[in-house]
Amino acid sequence: MPRKILLTTAAISALIVAAQAQAQPTTGAAAQNNSGQIGDIVVTAQKRSESISKVPMSITAVSAAQLTSSASKNLEELQGIVPGVTFPKQTTYGGAPIVIRGTSGQGTFLEDDPVAVYVDGIYQASNSRFGVSDLTDVQSVEIVRGPQGTLQGRNATAGAILIRTVDPGDELSGFVRASLADPLEYRVEGAVSLPVSDTFGIRLAADHFDERGYARNLFNNQHIGGQVASNFRAVLKWEPDSPLSVRLALNYQQLSNRQAAARWAATTVTTTGRAVVAPTPYVSLPGALEDQYLDSKLDLNITSHNKQKSPSAALELHYDLGSVEIVSLTGLSKATNDGTADSDGLGTVDTNGVSLNDTANGQLRQAFNQGHITGNQQTQELRLQSVGNGRFKWLVGLFGSRAFDKFAFDITNRKFTTAINQVAAFRARQVNYSGAIFADGTFKLIDELSVTGGIRYTKESKLFSNSFTVTNLDTGLVLTGPIRSAPPRAKWDDVSYRAGLNYQVTPDTLLYVNYSKGFKSGGFNAFGVGPTPAFNPEKLNSFEAGLKAYFLDRRGYVAISGYSNNYDNLQVTAGVPTGGVIVQNAASAKIKGFEIEGEFKPIDHLTLSGNAAYTDATYSSFRNAQAVGGELVDATGFRLPNTPKWQYFVQADYGMDLTSSWRANLQLSWRWRDMVYFFGTNQSRNLRGEAYGELGGRIELTQTDAQFSVALYARNLLDRRVVASEQVQFAYPVAFFNEPRVVGVALSKKF
Repeated sequence: MPRKILLTTAAISALIVAAQAQAQPTTGAAAQNNSGQIGDIVVTAQKRSESISKVPMSITAVSAAQLTSSASKNLEELQGIVPGVTFPKQTTYGGAPIVIRGTSGQGTFLEDDPVAVYVDGIYQASNSRFGVSDLTDVQSVEIVRGPQGTLQGRNATAGAILIRTVDPGDELSGFVRASLADPLEYRVEGAVSLPVSDTFGIRLAADHFDERGYARNLFNNQHIGGQVASNFRAVLKWEPDSPLSVRLALNYQQLSNRQAAARWAATTVTTTGRAVVAPTPYVSLPGALEDQYLDSKLDLNITSHNKQKSPSAALELHYDLGSVEIVSLTGLSKATNDGTADSDGLGTVDTNGVSLNDTANGQLRQAFNQGHITGNQQTQELRLQSVGNGRFKWLVGLFGSRAFDKFAFDITNRKFTTAINQVAAFRARQVNYSGAIFADGTFKLIDELSVTGGIRYTKESKLFSNSFTVTNLDTGLVLTGPIRSAPPRAKWDDVSYRAGLNYQVTPDTLLYVNYSKGFKSGGFNAFGVGPTPAFNPEKLNSFEAGLKAYFLDRRGYVAISGYSNNYDNLQVTAGVPTGGVIVQNAASAKIKGFEIEGEFKPIDHLTLSGNAAYTDATYSSFRNAQAVGGELVDATGFRLPNTPKWQYFVQADYGMDLTSSWRANLQLSWRWRDMVYFFGTNQSRNLRGEAYGELGGRIELTQTDAQFSVALYARNLLDRRVVASEQVQFAYPVAFFNEPRVVGVALSKKF
């Protein structure tokens, strides 16, 4: 199958290649260029505006128009559009660690992921990351693959996602959009630019999304698998007749989730006393029960849900000194996350139909958890950098941040895996200080040949304390603890760097080779118990070579890259049998692969685009890995989690004028993902996701004079249902599912 995919994709790529993922230029969508040529795409991955074809790194950029045409309300729905990247299904408490080139996030509450996410230049801590899941009034999304430690800082070993919101316009303008879809969901969003004066403007944006839920909980006959999100933003921009420009973005985001999940392994319970005596986490469910769950009919005695809130502010200052400029970026954010999750993943019976009610007293034996997580962060970056496109483009800068997180988590076990009714209470606090000094530049040796280099010194410290207590719920007696872990401040420092050689073969063709080193700091486990619940920093050495080229008079564009990554002390997650998750270090991992993406316009009205990625990611050494069931295993040679070996995406867009004022656009897409393992330590049948594809489409009619459009869109047209992600709960896998077929209608009015 992979060979067929490779041959098919190679044939397509020879003509089409490269992602719809290419963002549109500021003058309009490339697909709408009247000349039939593909326009320049501007990105800021190197902290300056540059054509994507001139930047020597793997970048995919998605524009606002593409977000709309793909009906992508969050990052998860960009799955497939970006090669080598996986956006997993959200799990409990809204967690959805992003995977780039085989390296995934931790999904823990106090630690950051190896994919650095920036909104308007401000680093987003993991405790508020849900805020970037709803893409409201976004100008572009840049996904940069490979270590970005020099420019984007620590915690960017896998890559970075750079999100830019829309600036105020020079005249009164805006839009209103509304959509309604089945399964029942609706979205209303809008934005308006208000030019207060020639030098000062405001842009206001709001978005509300309400999804009833595609699944039904048979226990209480309620809908689950949905969410309600509201987002508000005000962007103020002041550009006086002076070297100074000021941009302030104020955001408030609120999100409520009702997760649809189920225990994804056979479970046999006793009739009285402790329910689960002999765990079987690696035994598949009965086939009929699997089919029932995949048909969105679940049975859960607790509805998993959580609510998140996050206000934030981003201040950006530019001061033009002629040949150089000073740039200042200041960020402030707060976040809260409250929720409850069903830990047993069952209703009133086990997977064989045996009642969970204790025959001795009628008690429903169950397990659930409740969490309250709060945090705040302050960041400051200051840069001095060159202006223009001279022989030497450079920048130097300083970065500093402080983050505080507080964590309270109660895991209640009502004779589900314990002989008594008990609650395990985890409490943790952490203060994280990080500082860095960095420099980066590109120097032209001759017009066609240039060298790129960068270096960053990072120093980080974390002050952590936690406690663990077990209490008998019937007697109120404290059985264990409080066990406290209060180690002294832990400190790490690192020097990350990159070096590259770039050859501009022609004005439209770039060849490049890069070597880079990345760093992700160590930390502490909120669910860790003992004197040193810590894990070590991970480090990465990466080599990449690539080609970017326009062809056939710029009717086509292609980007190809190959890479080899070597990790030491790769940080991976493991479930705690009593509940919760911890981070541990694998000794080493080897990841290699290639990606190809492109776009081709064979005729003026037709745009073909696509991408393909191959990722070979395995543990080179991981001998004492904690398995799903809690036992230690040798995972050496196992594949890394949530990483398909193959994935590809193809899309066709056809636009035509029906009359002088009406235009139609037809879009058809197919995204395919290979089989994945959800855990790096166990790779049995019930712990993996099947290979599958999703067909999508969109038909849009636009009244060009009135700037009004109506569209019919669909996702997962073939209604293919699979397990989209899994996590560990009480030493058992819990599955989360992809959405069924979604068909909707959208209305849009610009002014």
